Amino acid sequence: MDKNEILEKSRNENKNADPYEMEINAKAHSYGLWSTLIFCVILAFIKFIKEQRFDFSLVAMMWVLNAVTSTYRAVKLKEQMLVVQAVLSCAAAVIFLAVAFLQIFLGVLG
Repeated sequence: MDKNEILEKSRNENKNADPYEMEINAKAHSYGLWSTLIFCVILAFIKFIKEQRFDFSLVAMMWVLNAVTSTYRAVKLKEQMLVVQAVLSCAAAVIFLAVAFLQIFLGVLG
């Protein structure tokens, strides 16, 4: 593929993309993700105060959300630090999901 073919392909892919709308959508997703994370922390804290037990399912949801966004960014941007963050986030998500399933189905840790 030469330079002109690459430019033409890029123009075709982005012909209906409005940069301002793309920026607004990215910010909306970011605010949504942060709001979800904050809401999960608040719910986990309230549940801990009210029931004197920690709800690992809420923490698992937070880590799954972080793992998915980190992995997507790492794949698209190909930065080493993002790959490390994605791997650590995925590991935390798997651990907390396992603990949450133990808590839900076996009554362990709660």
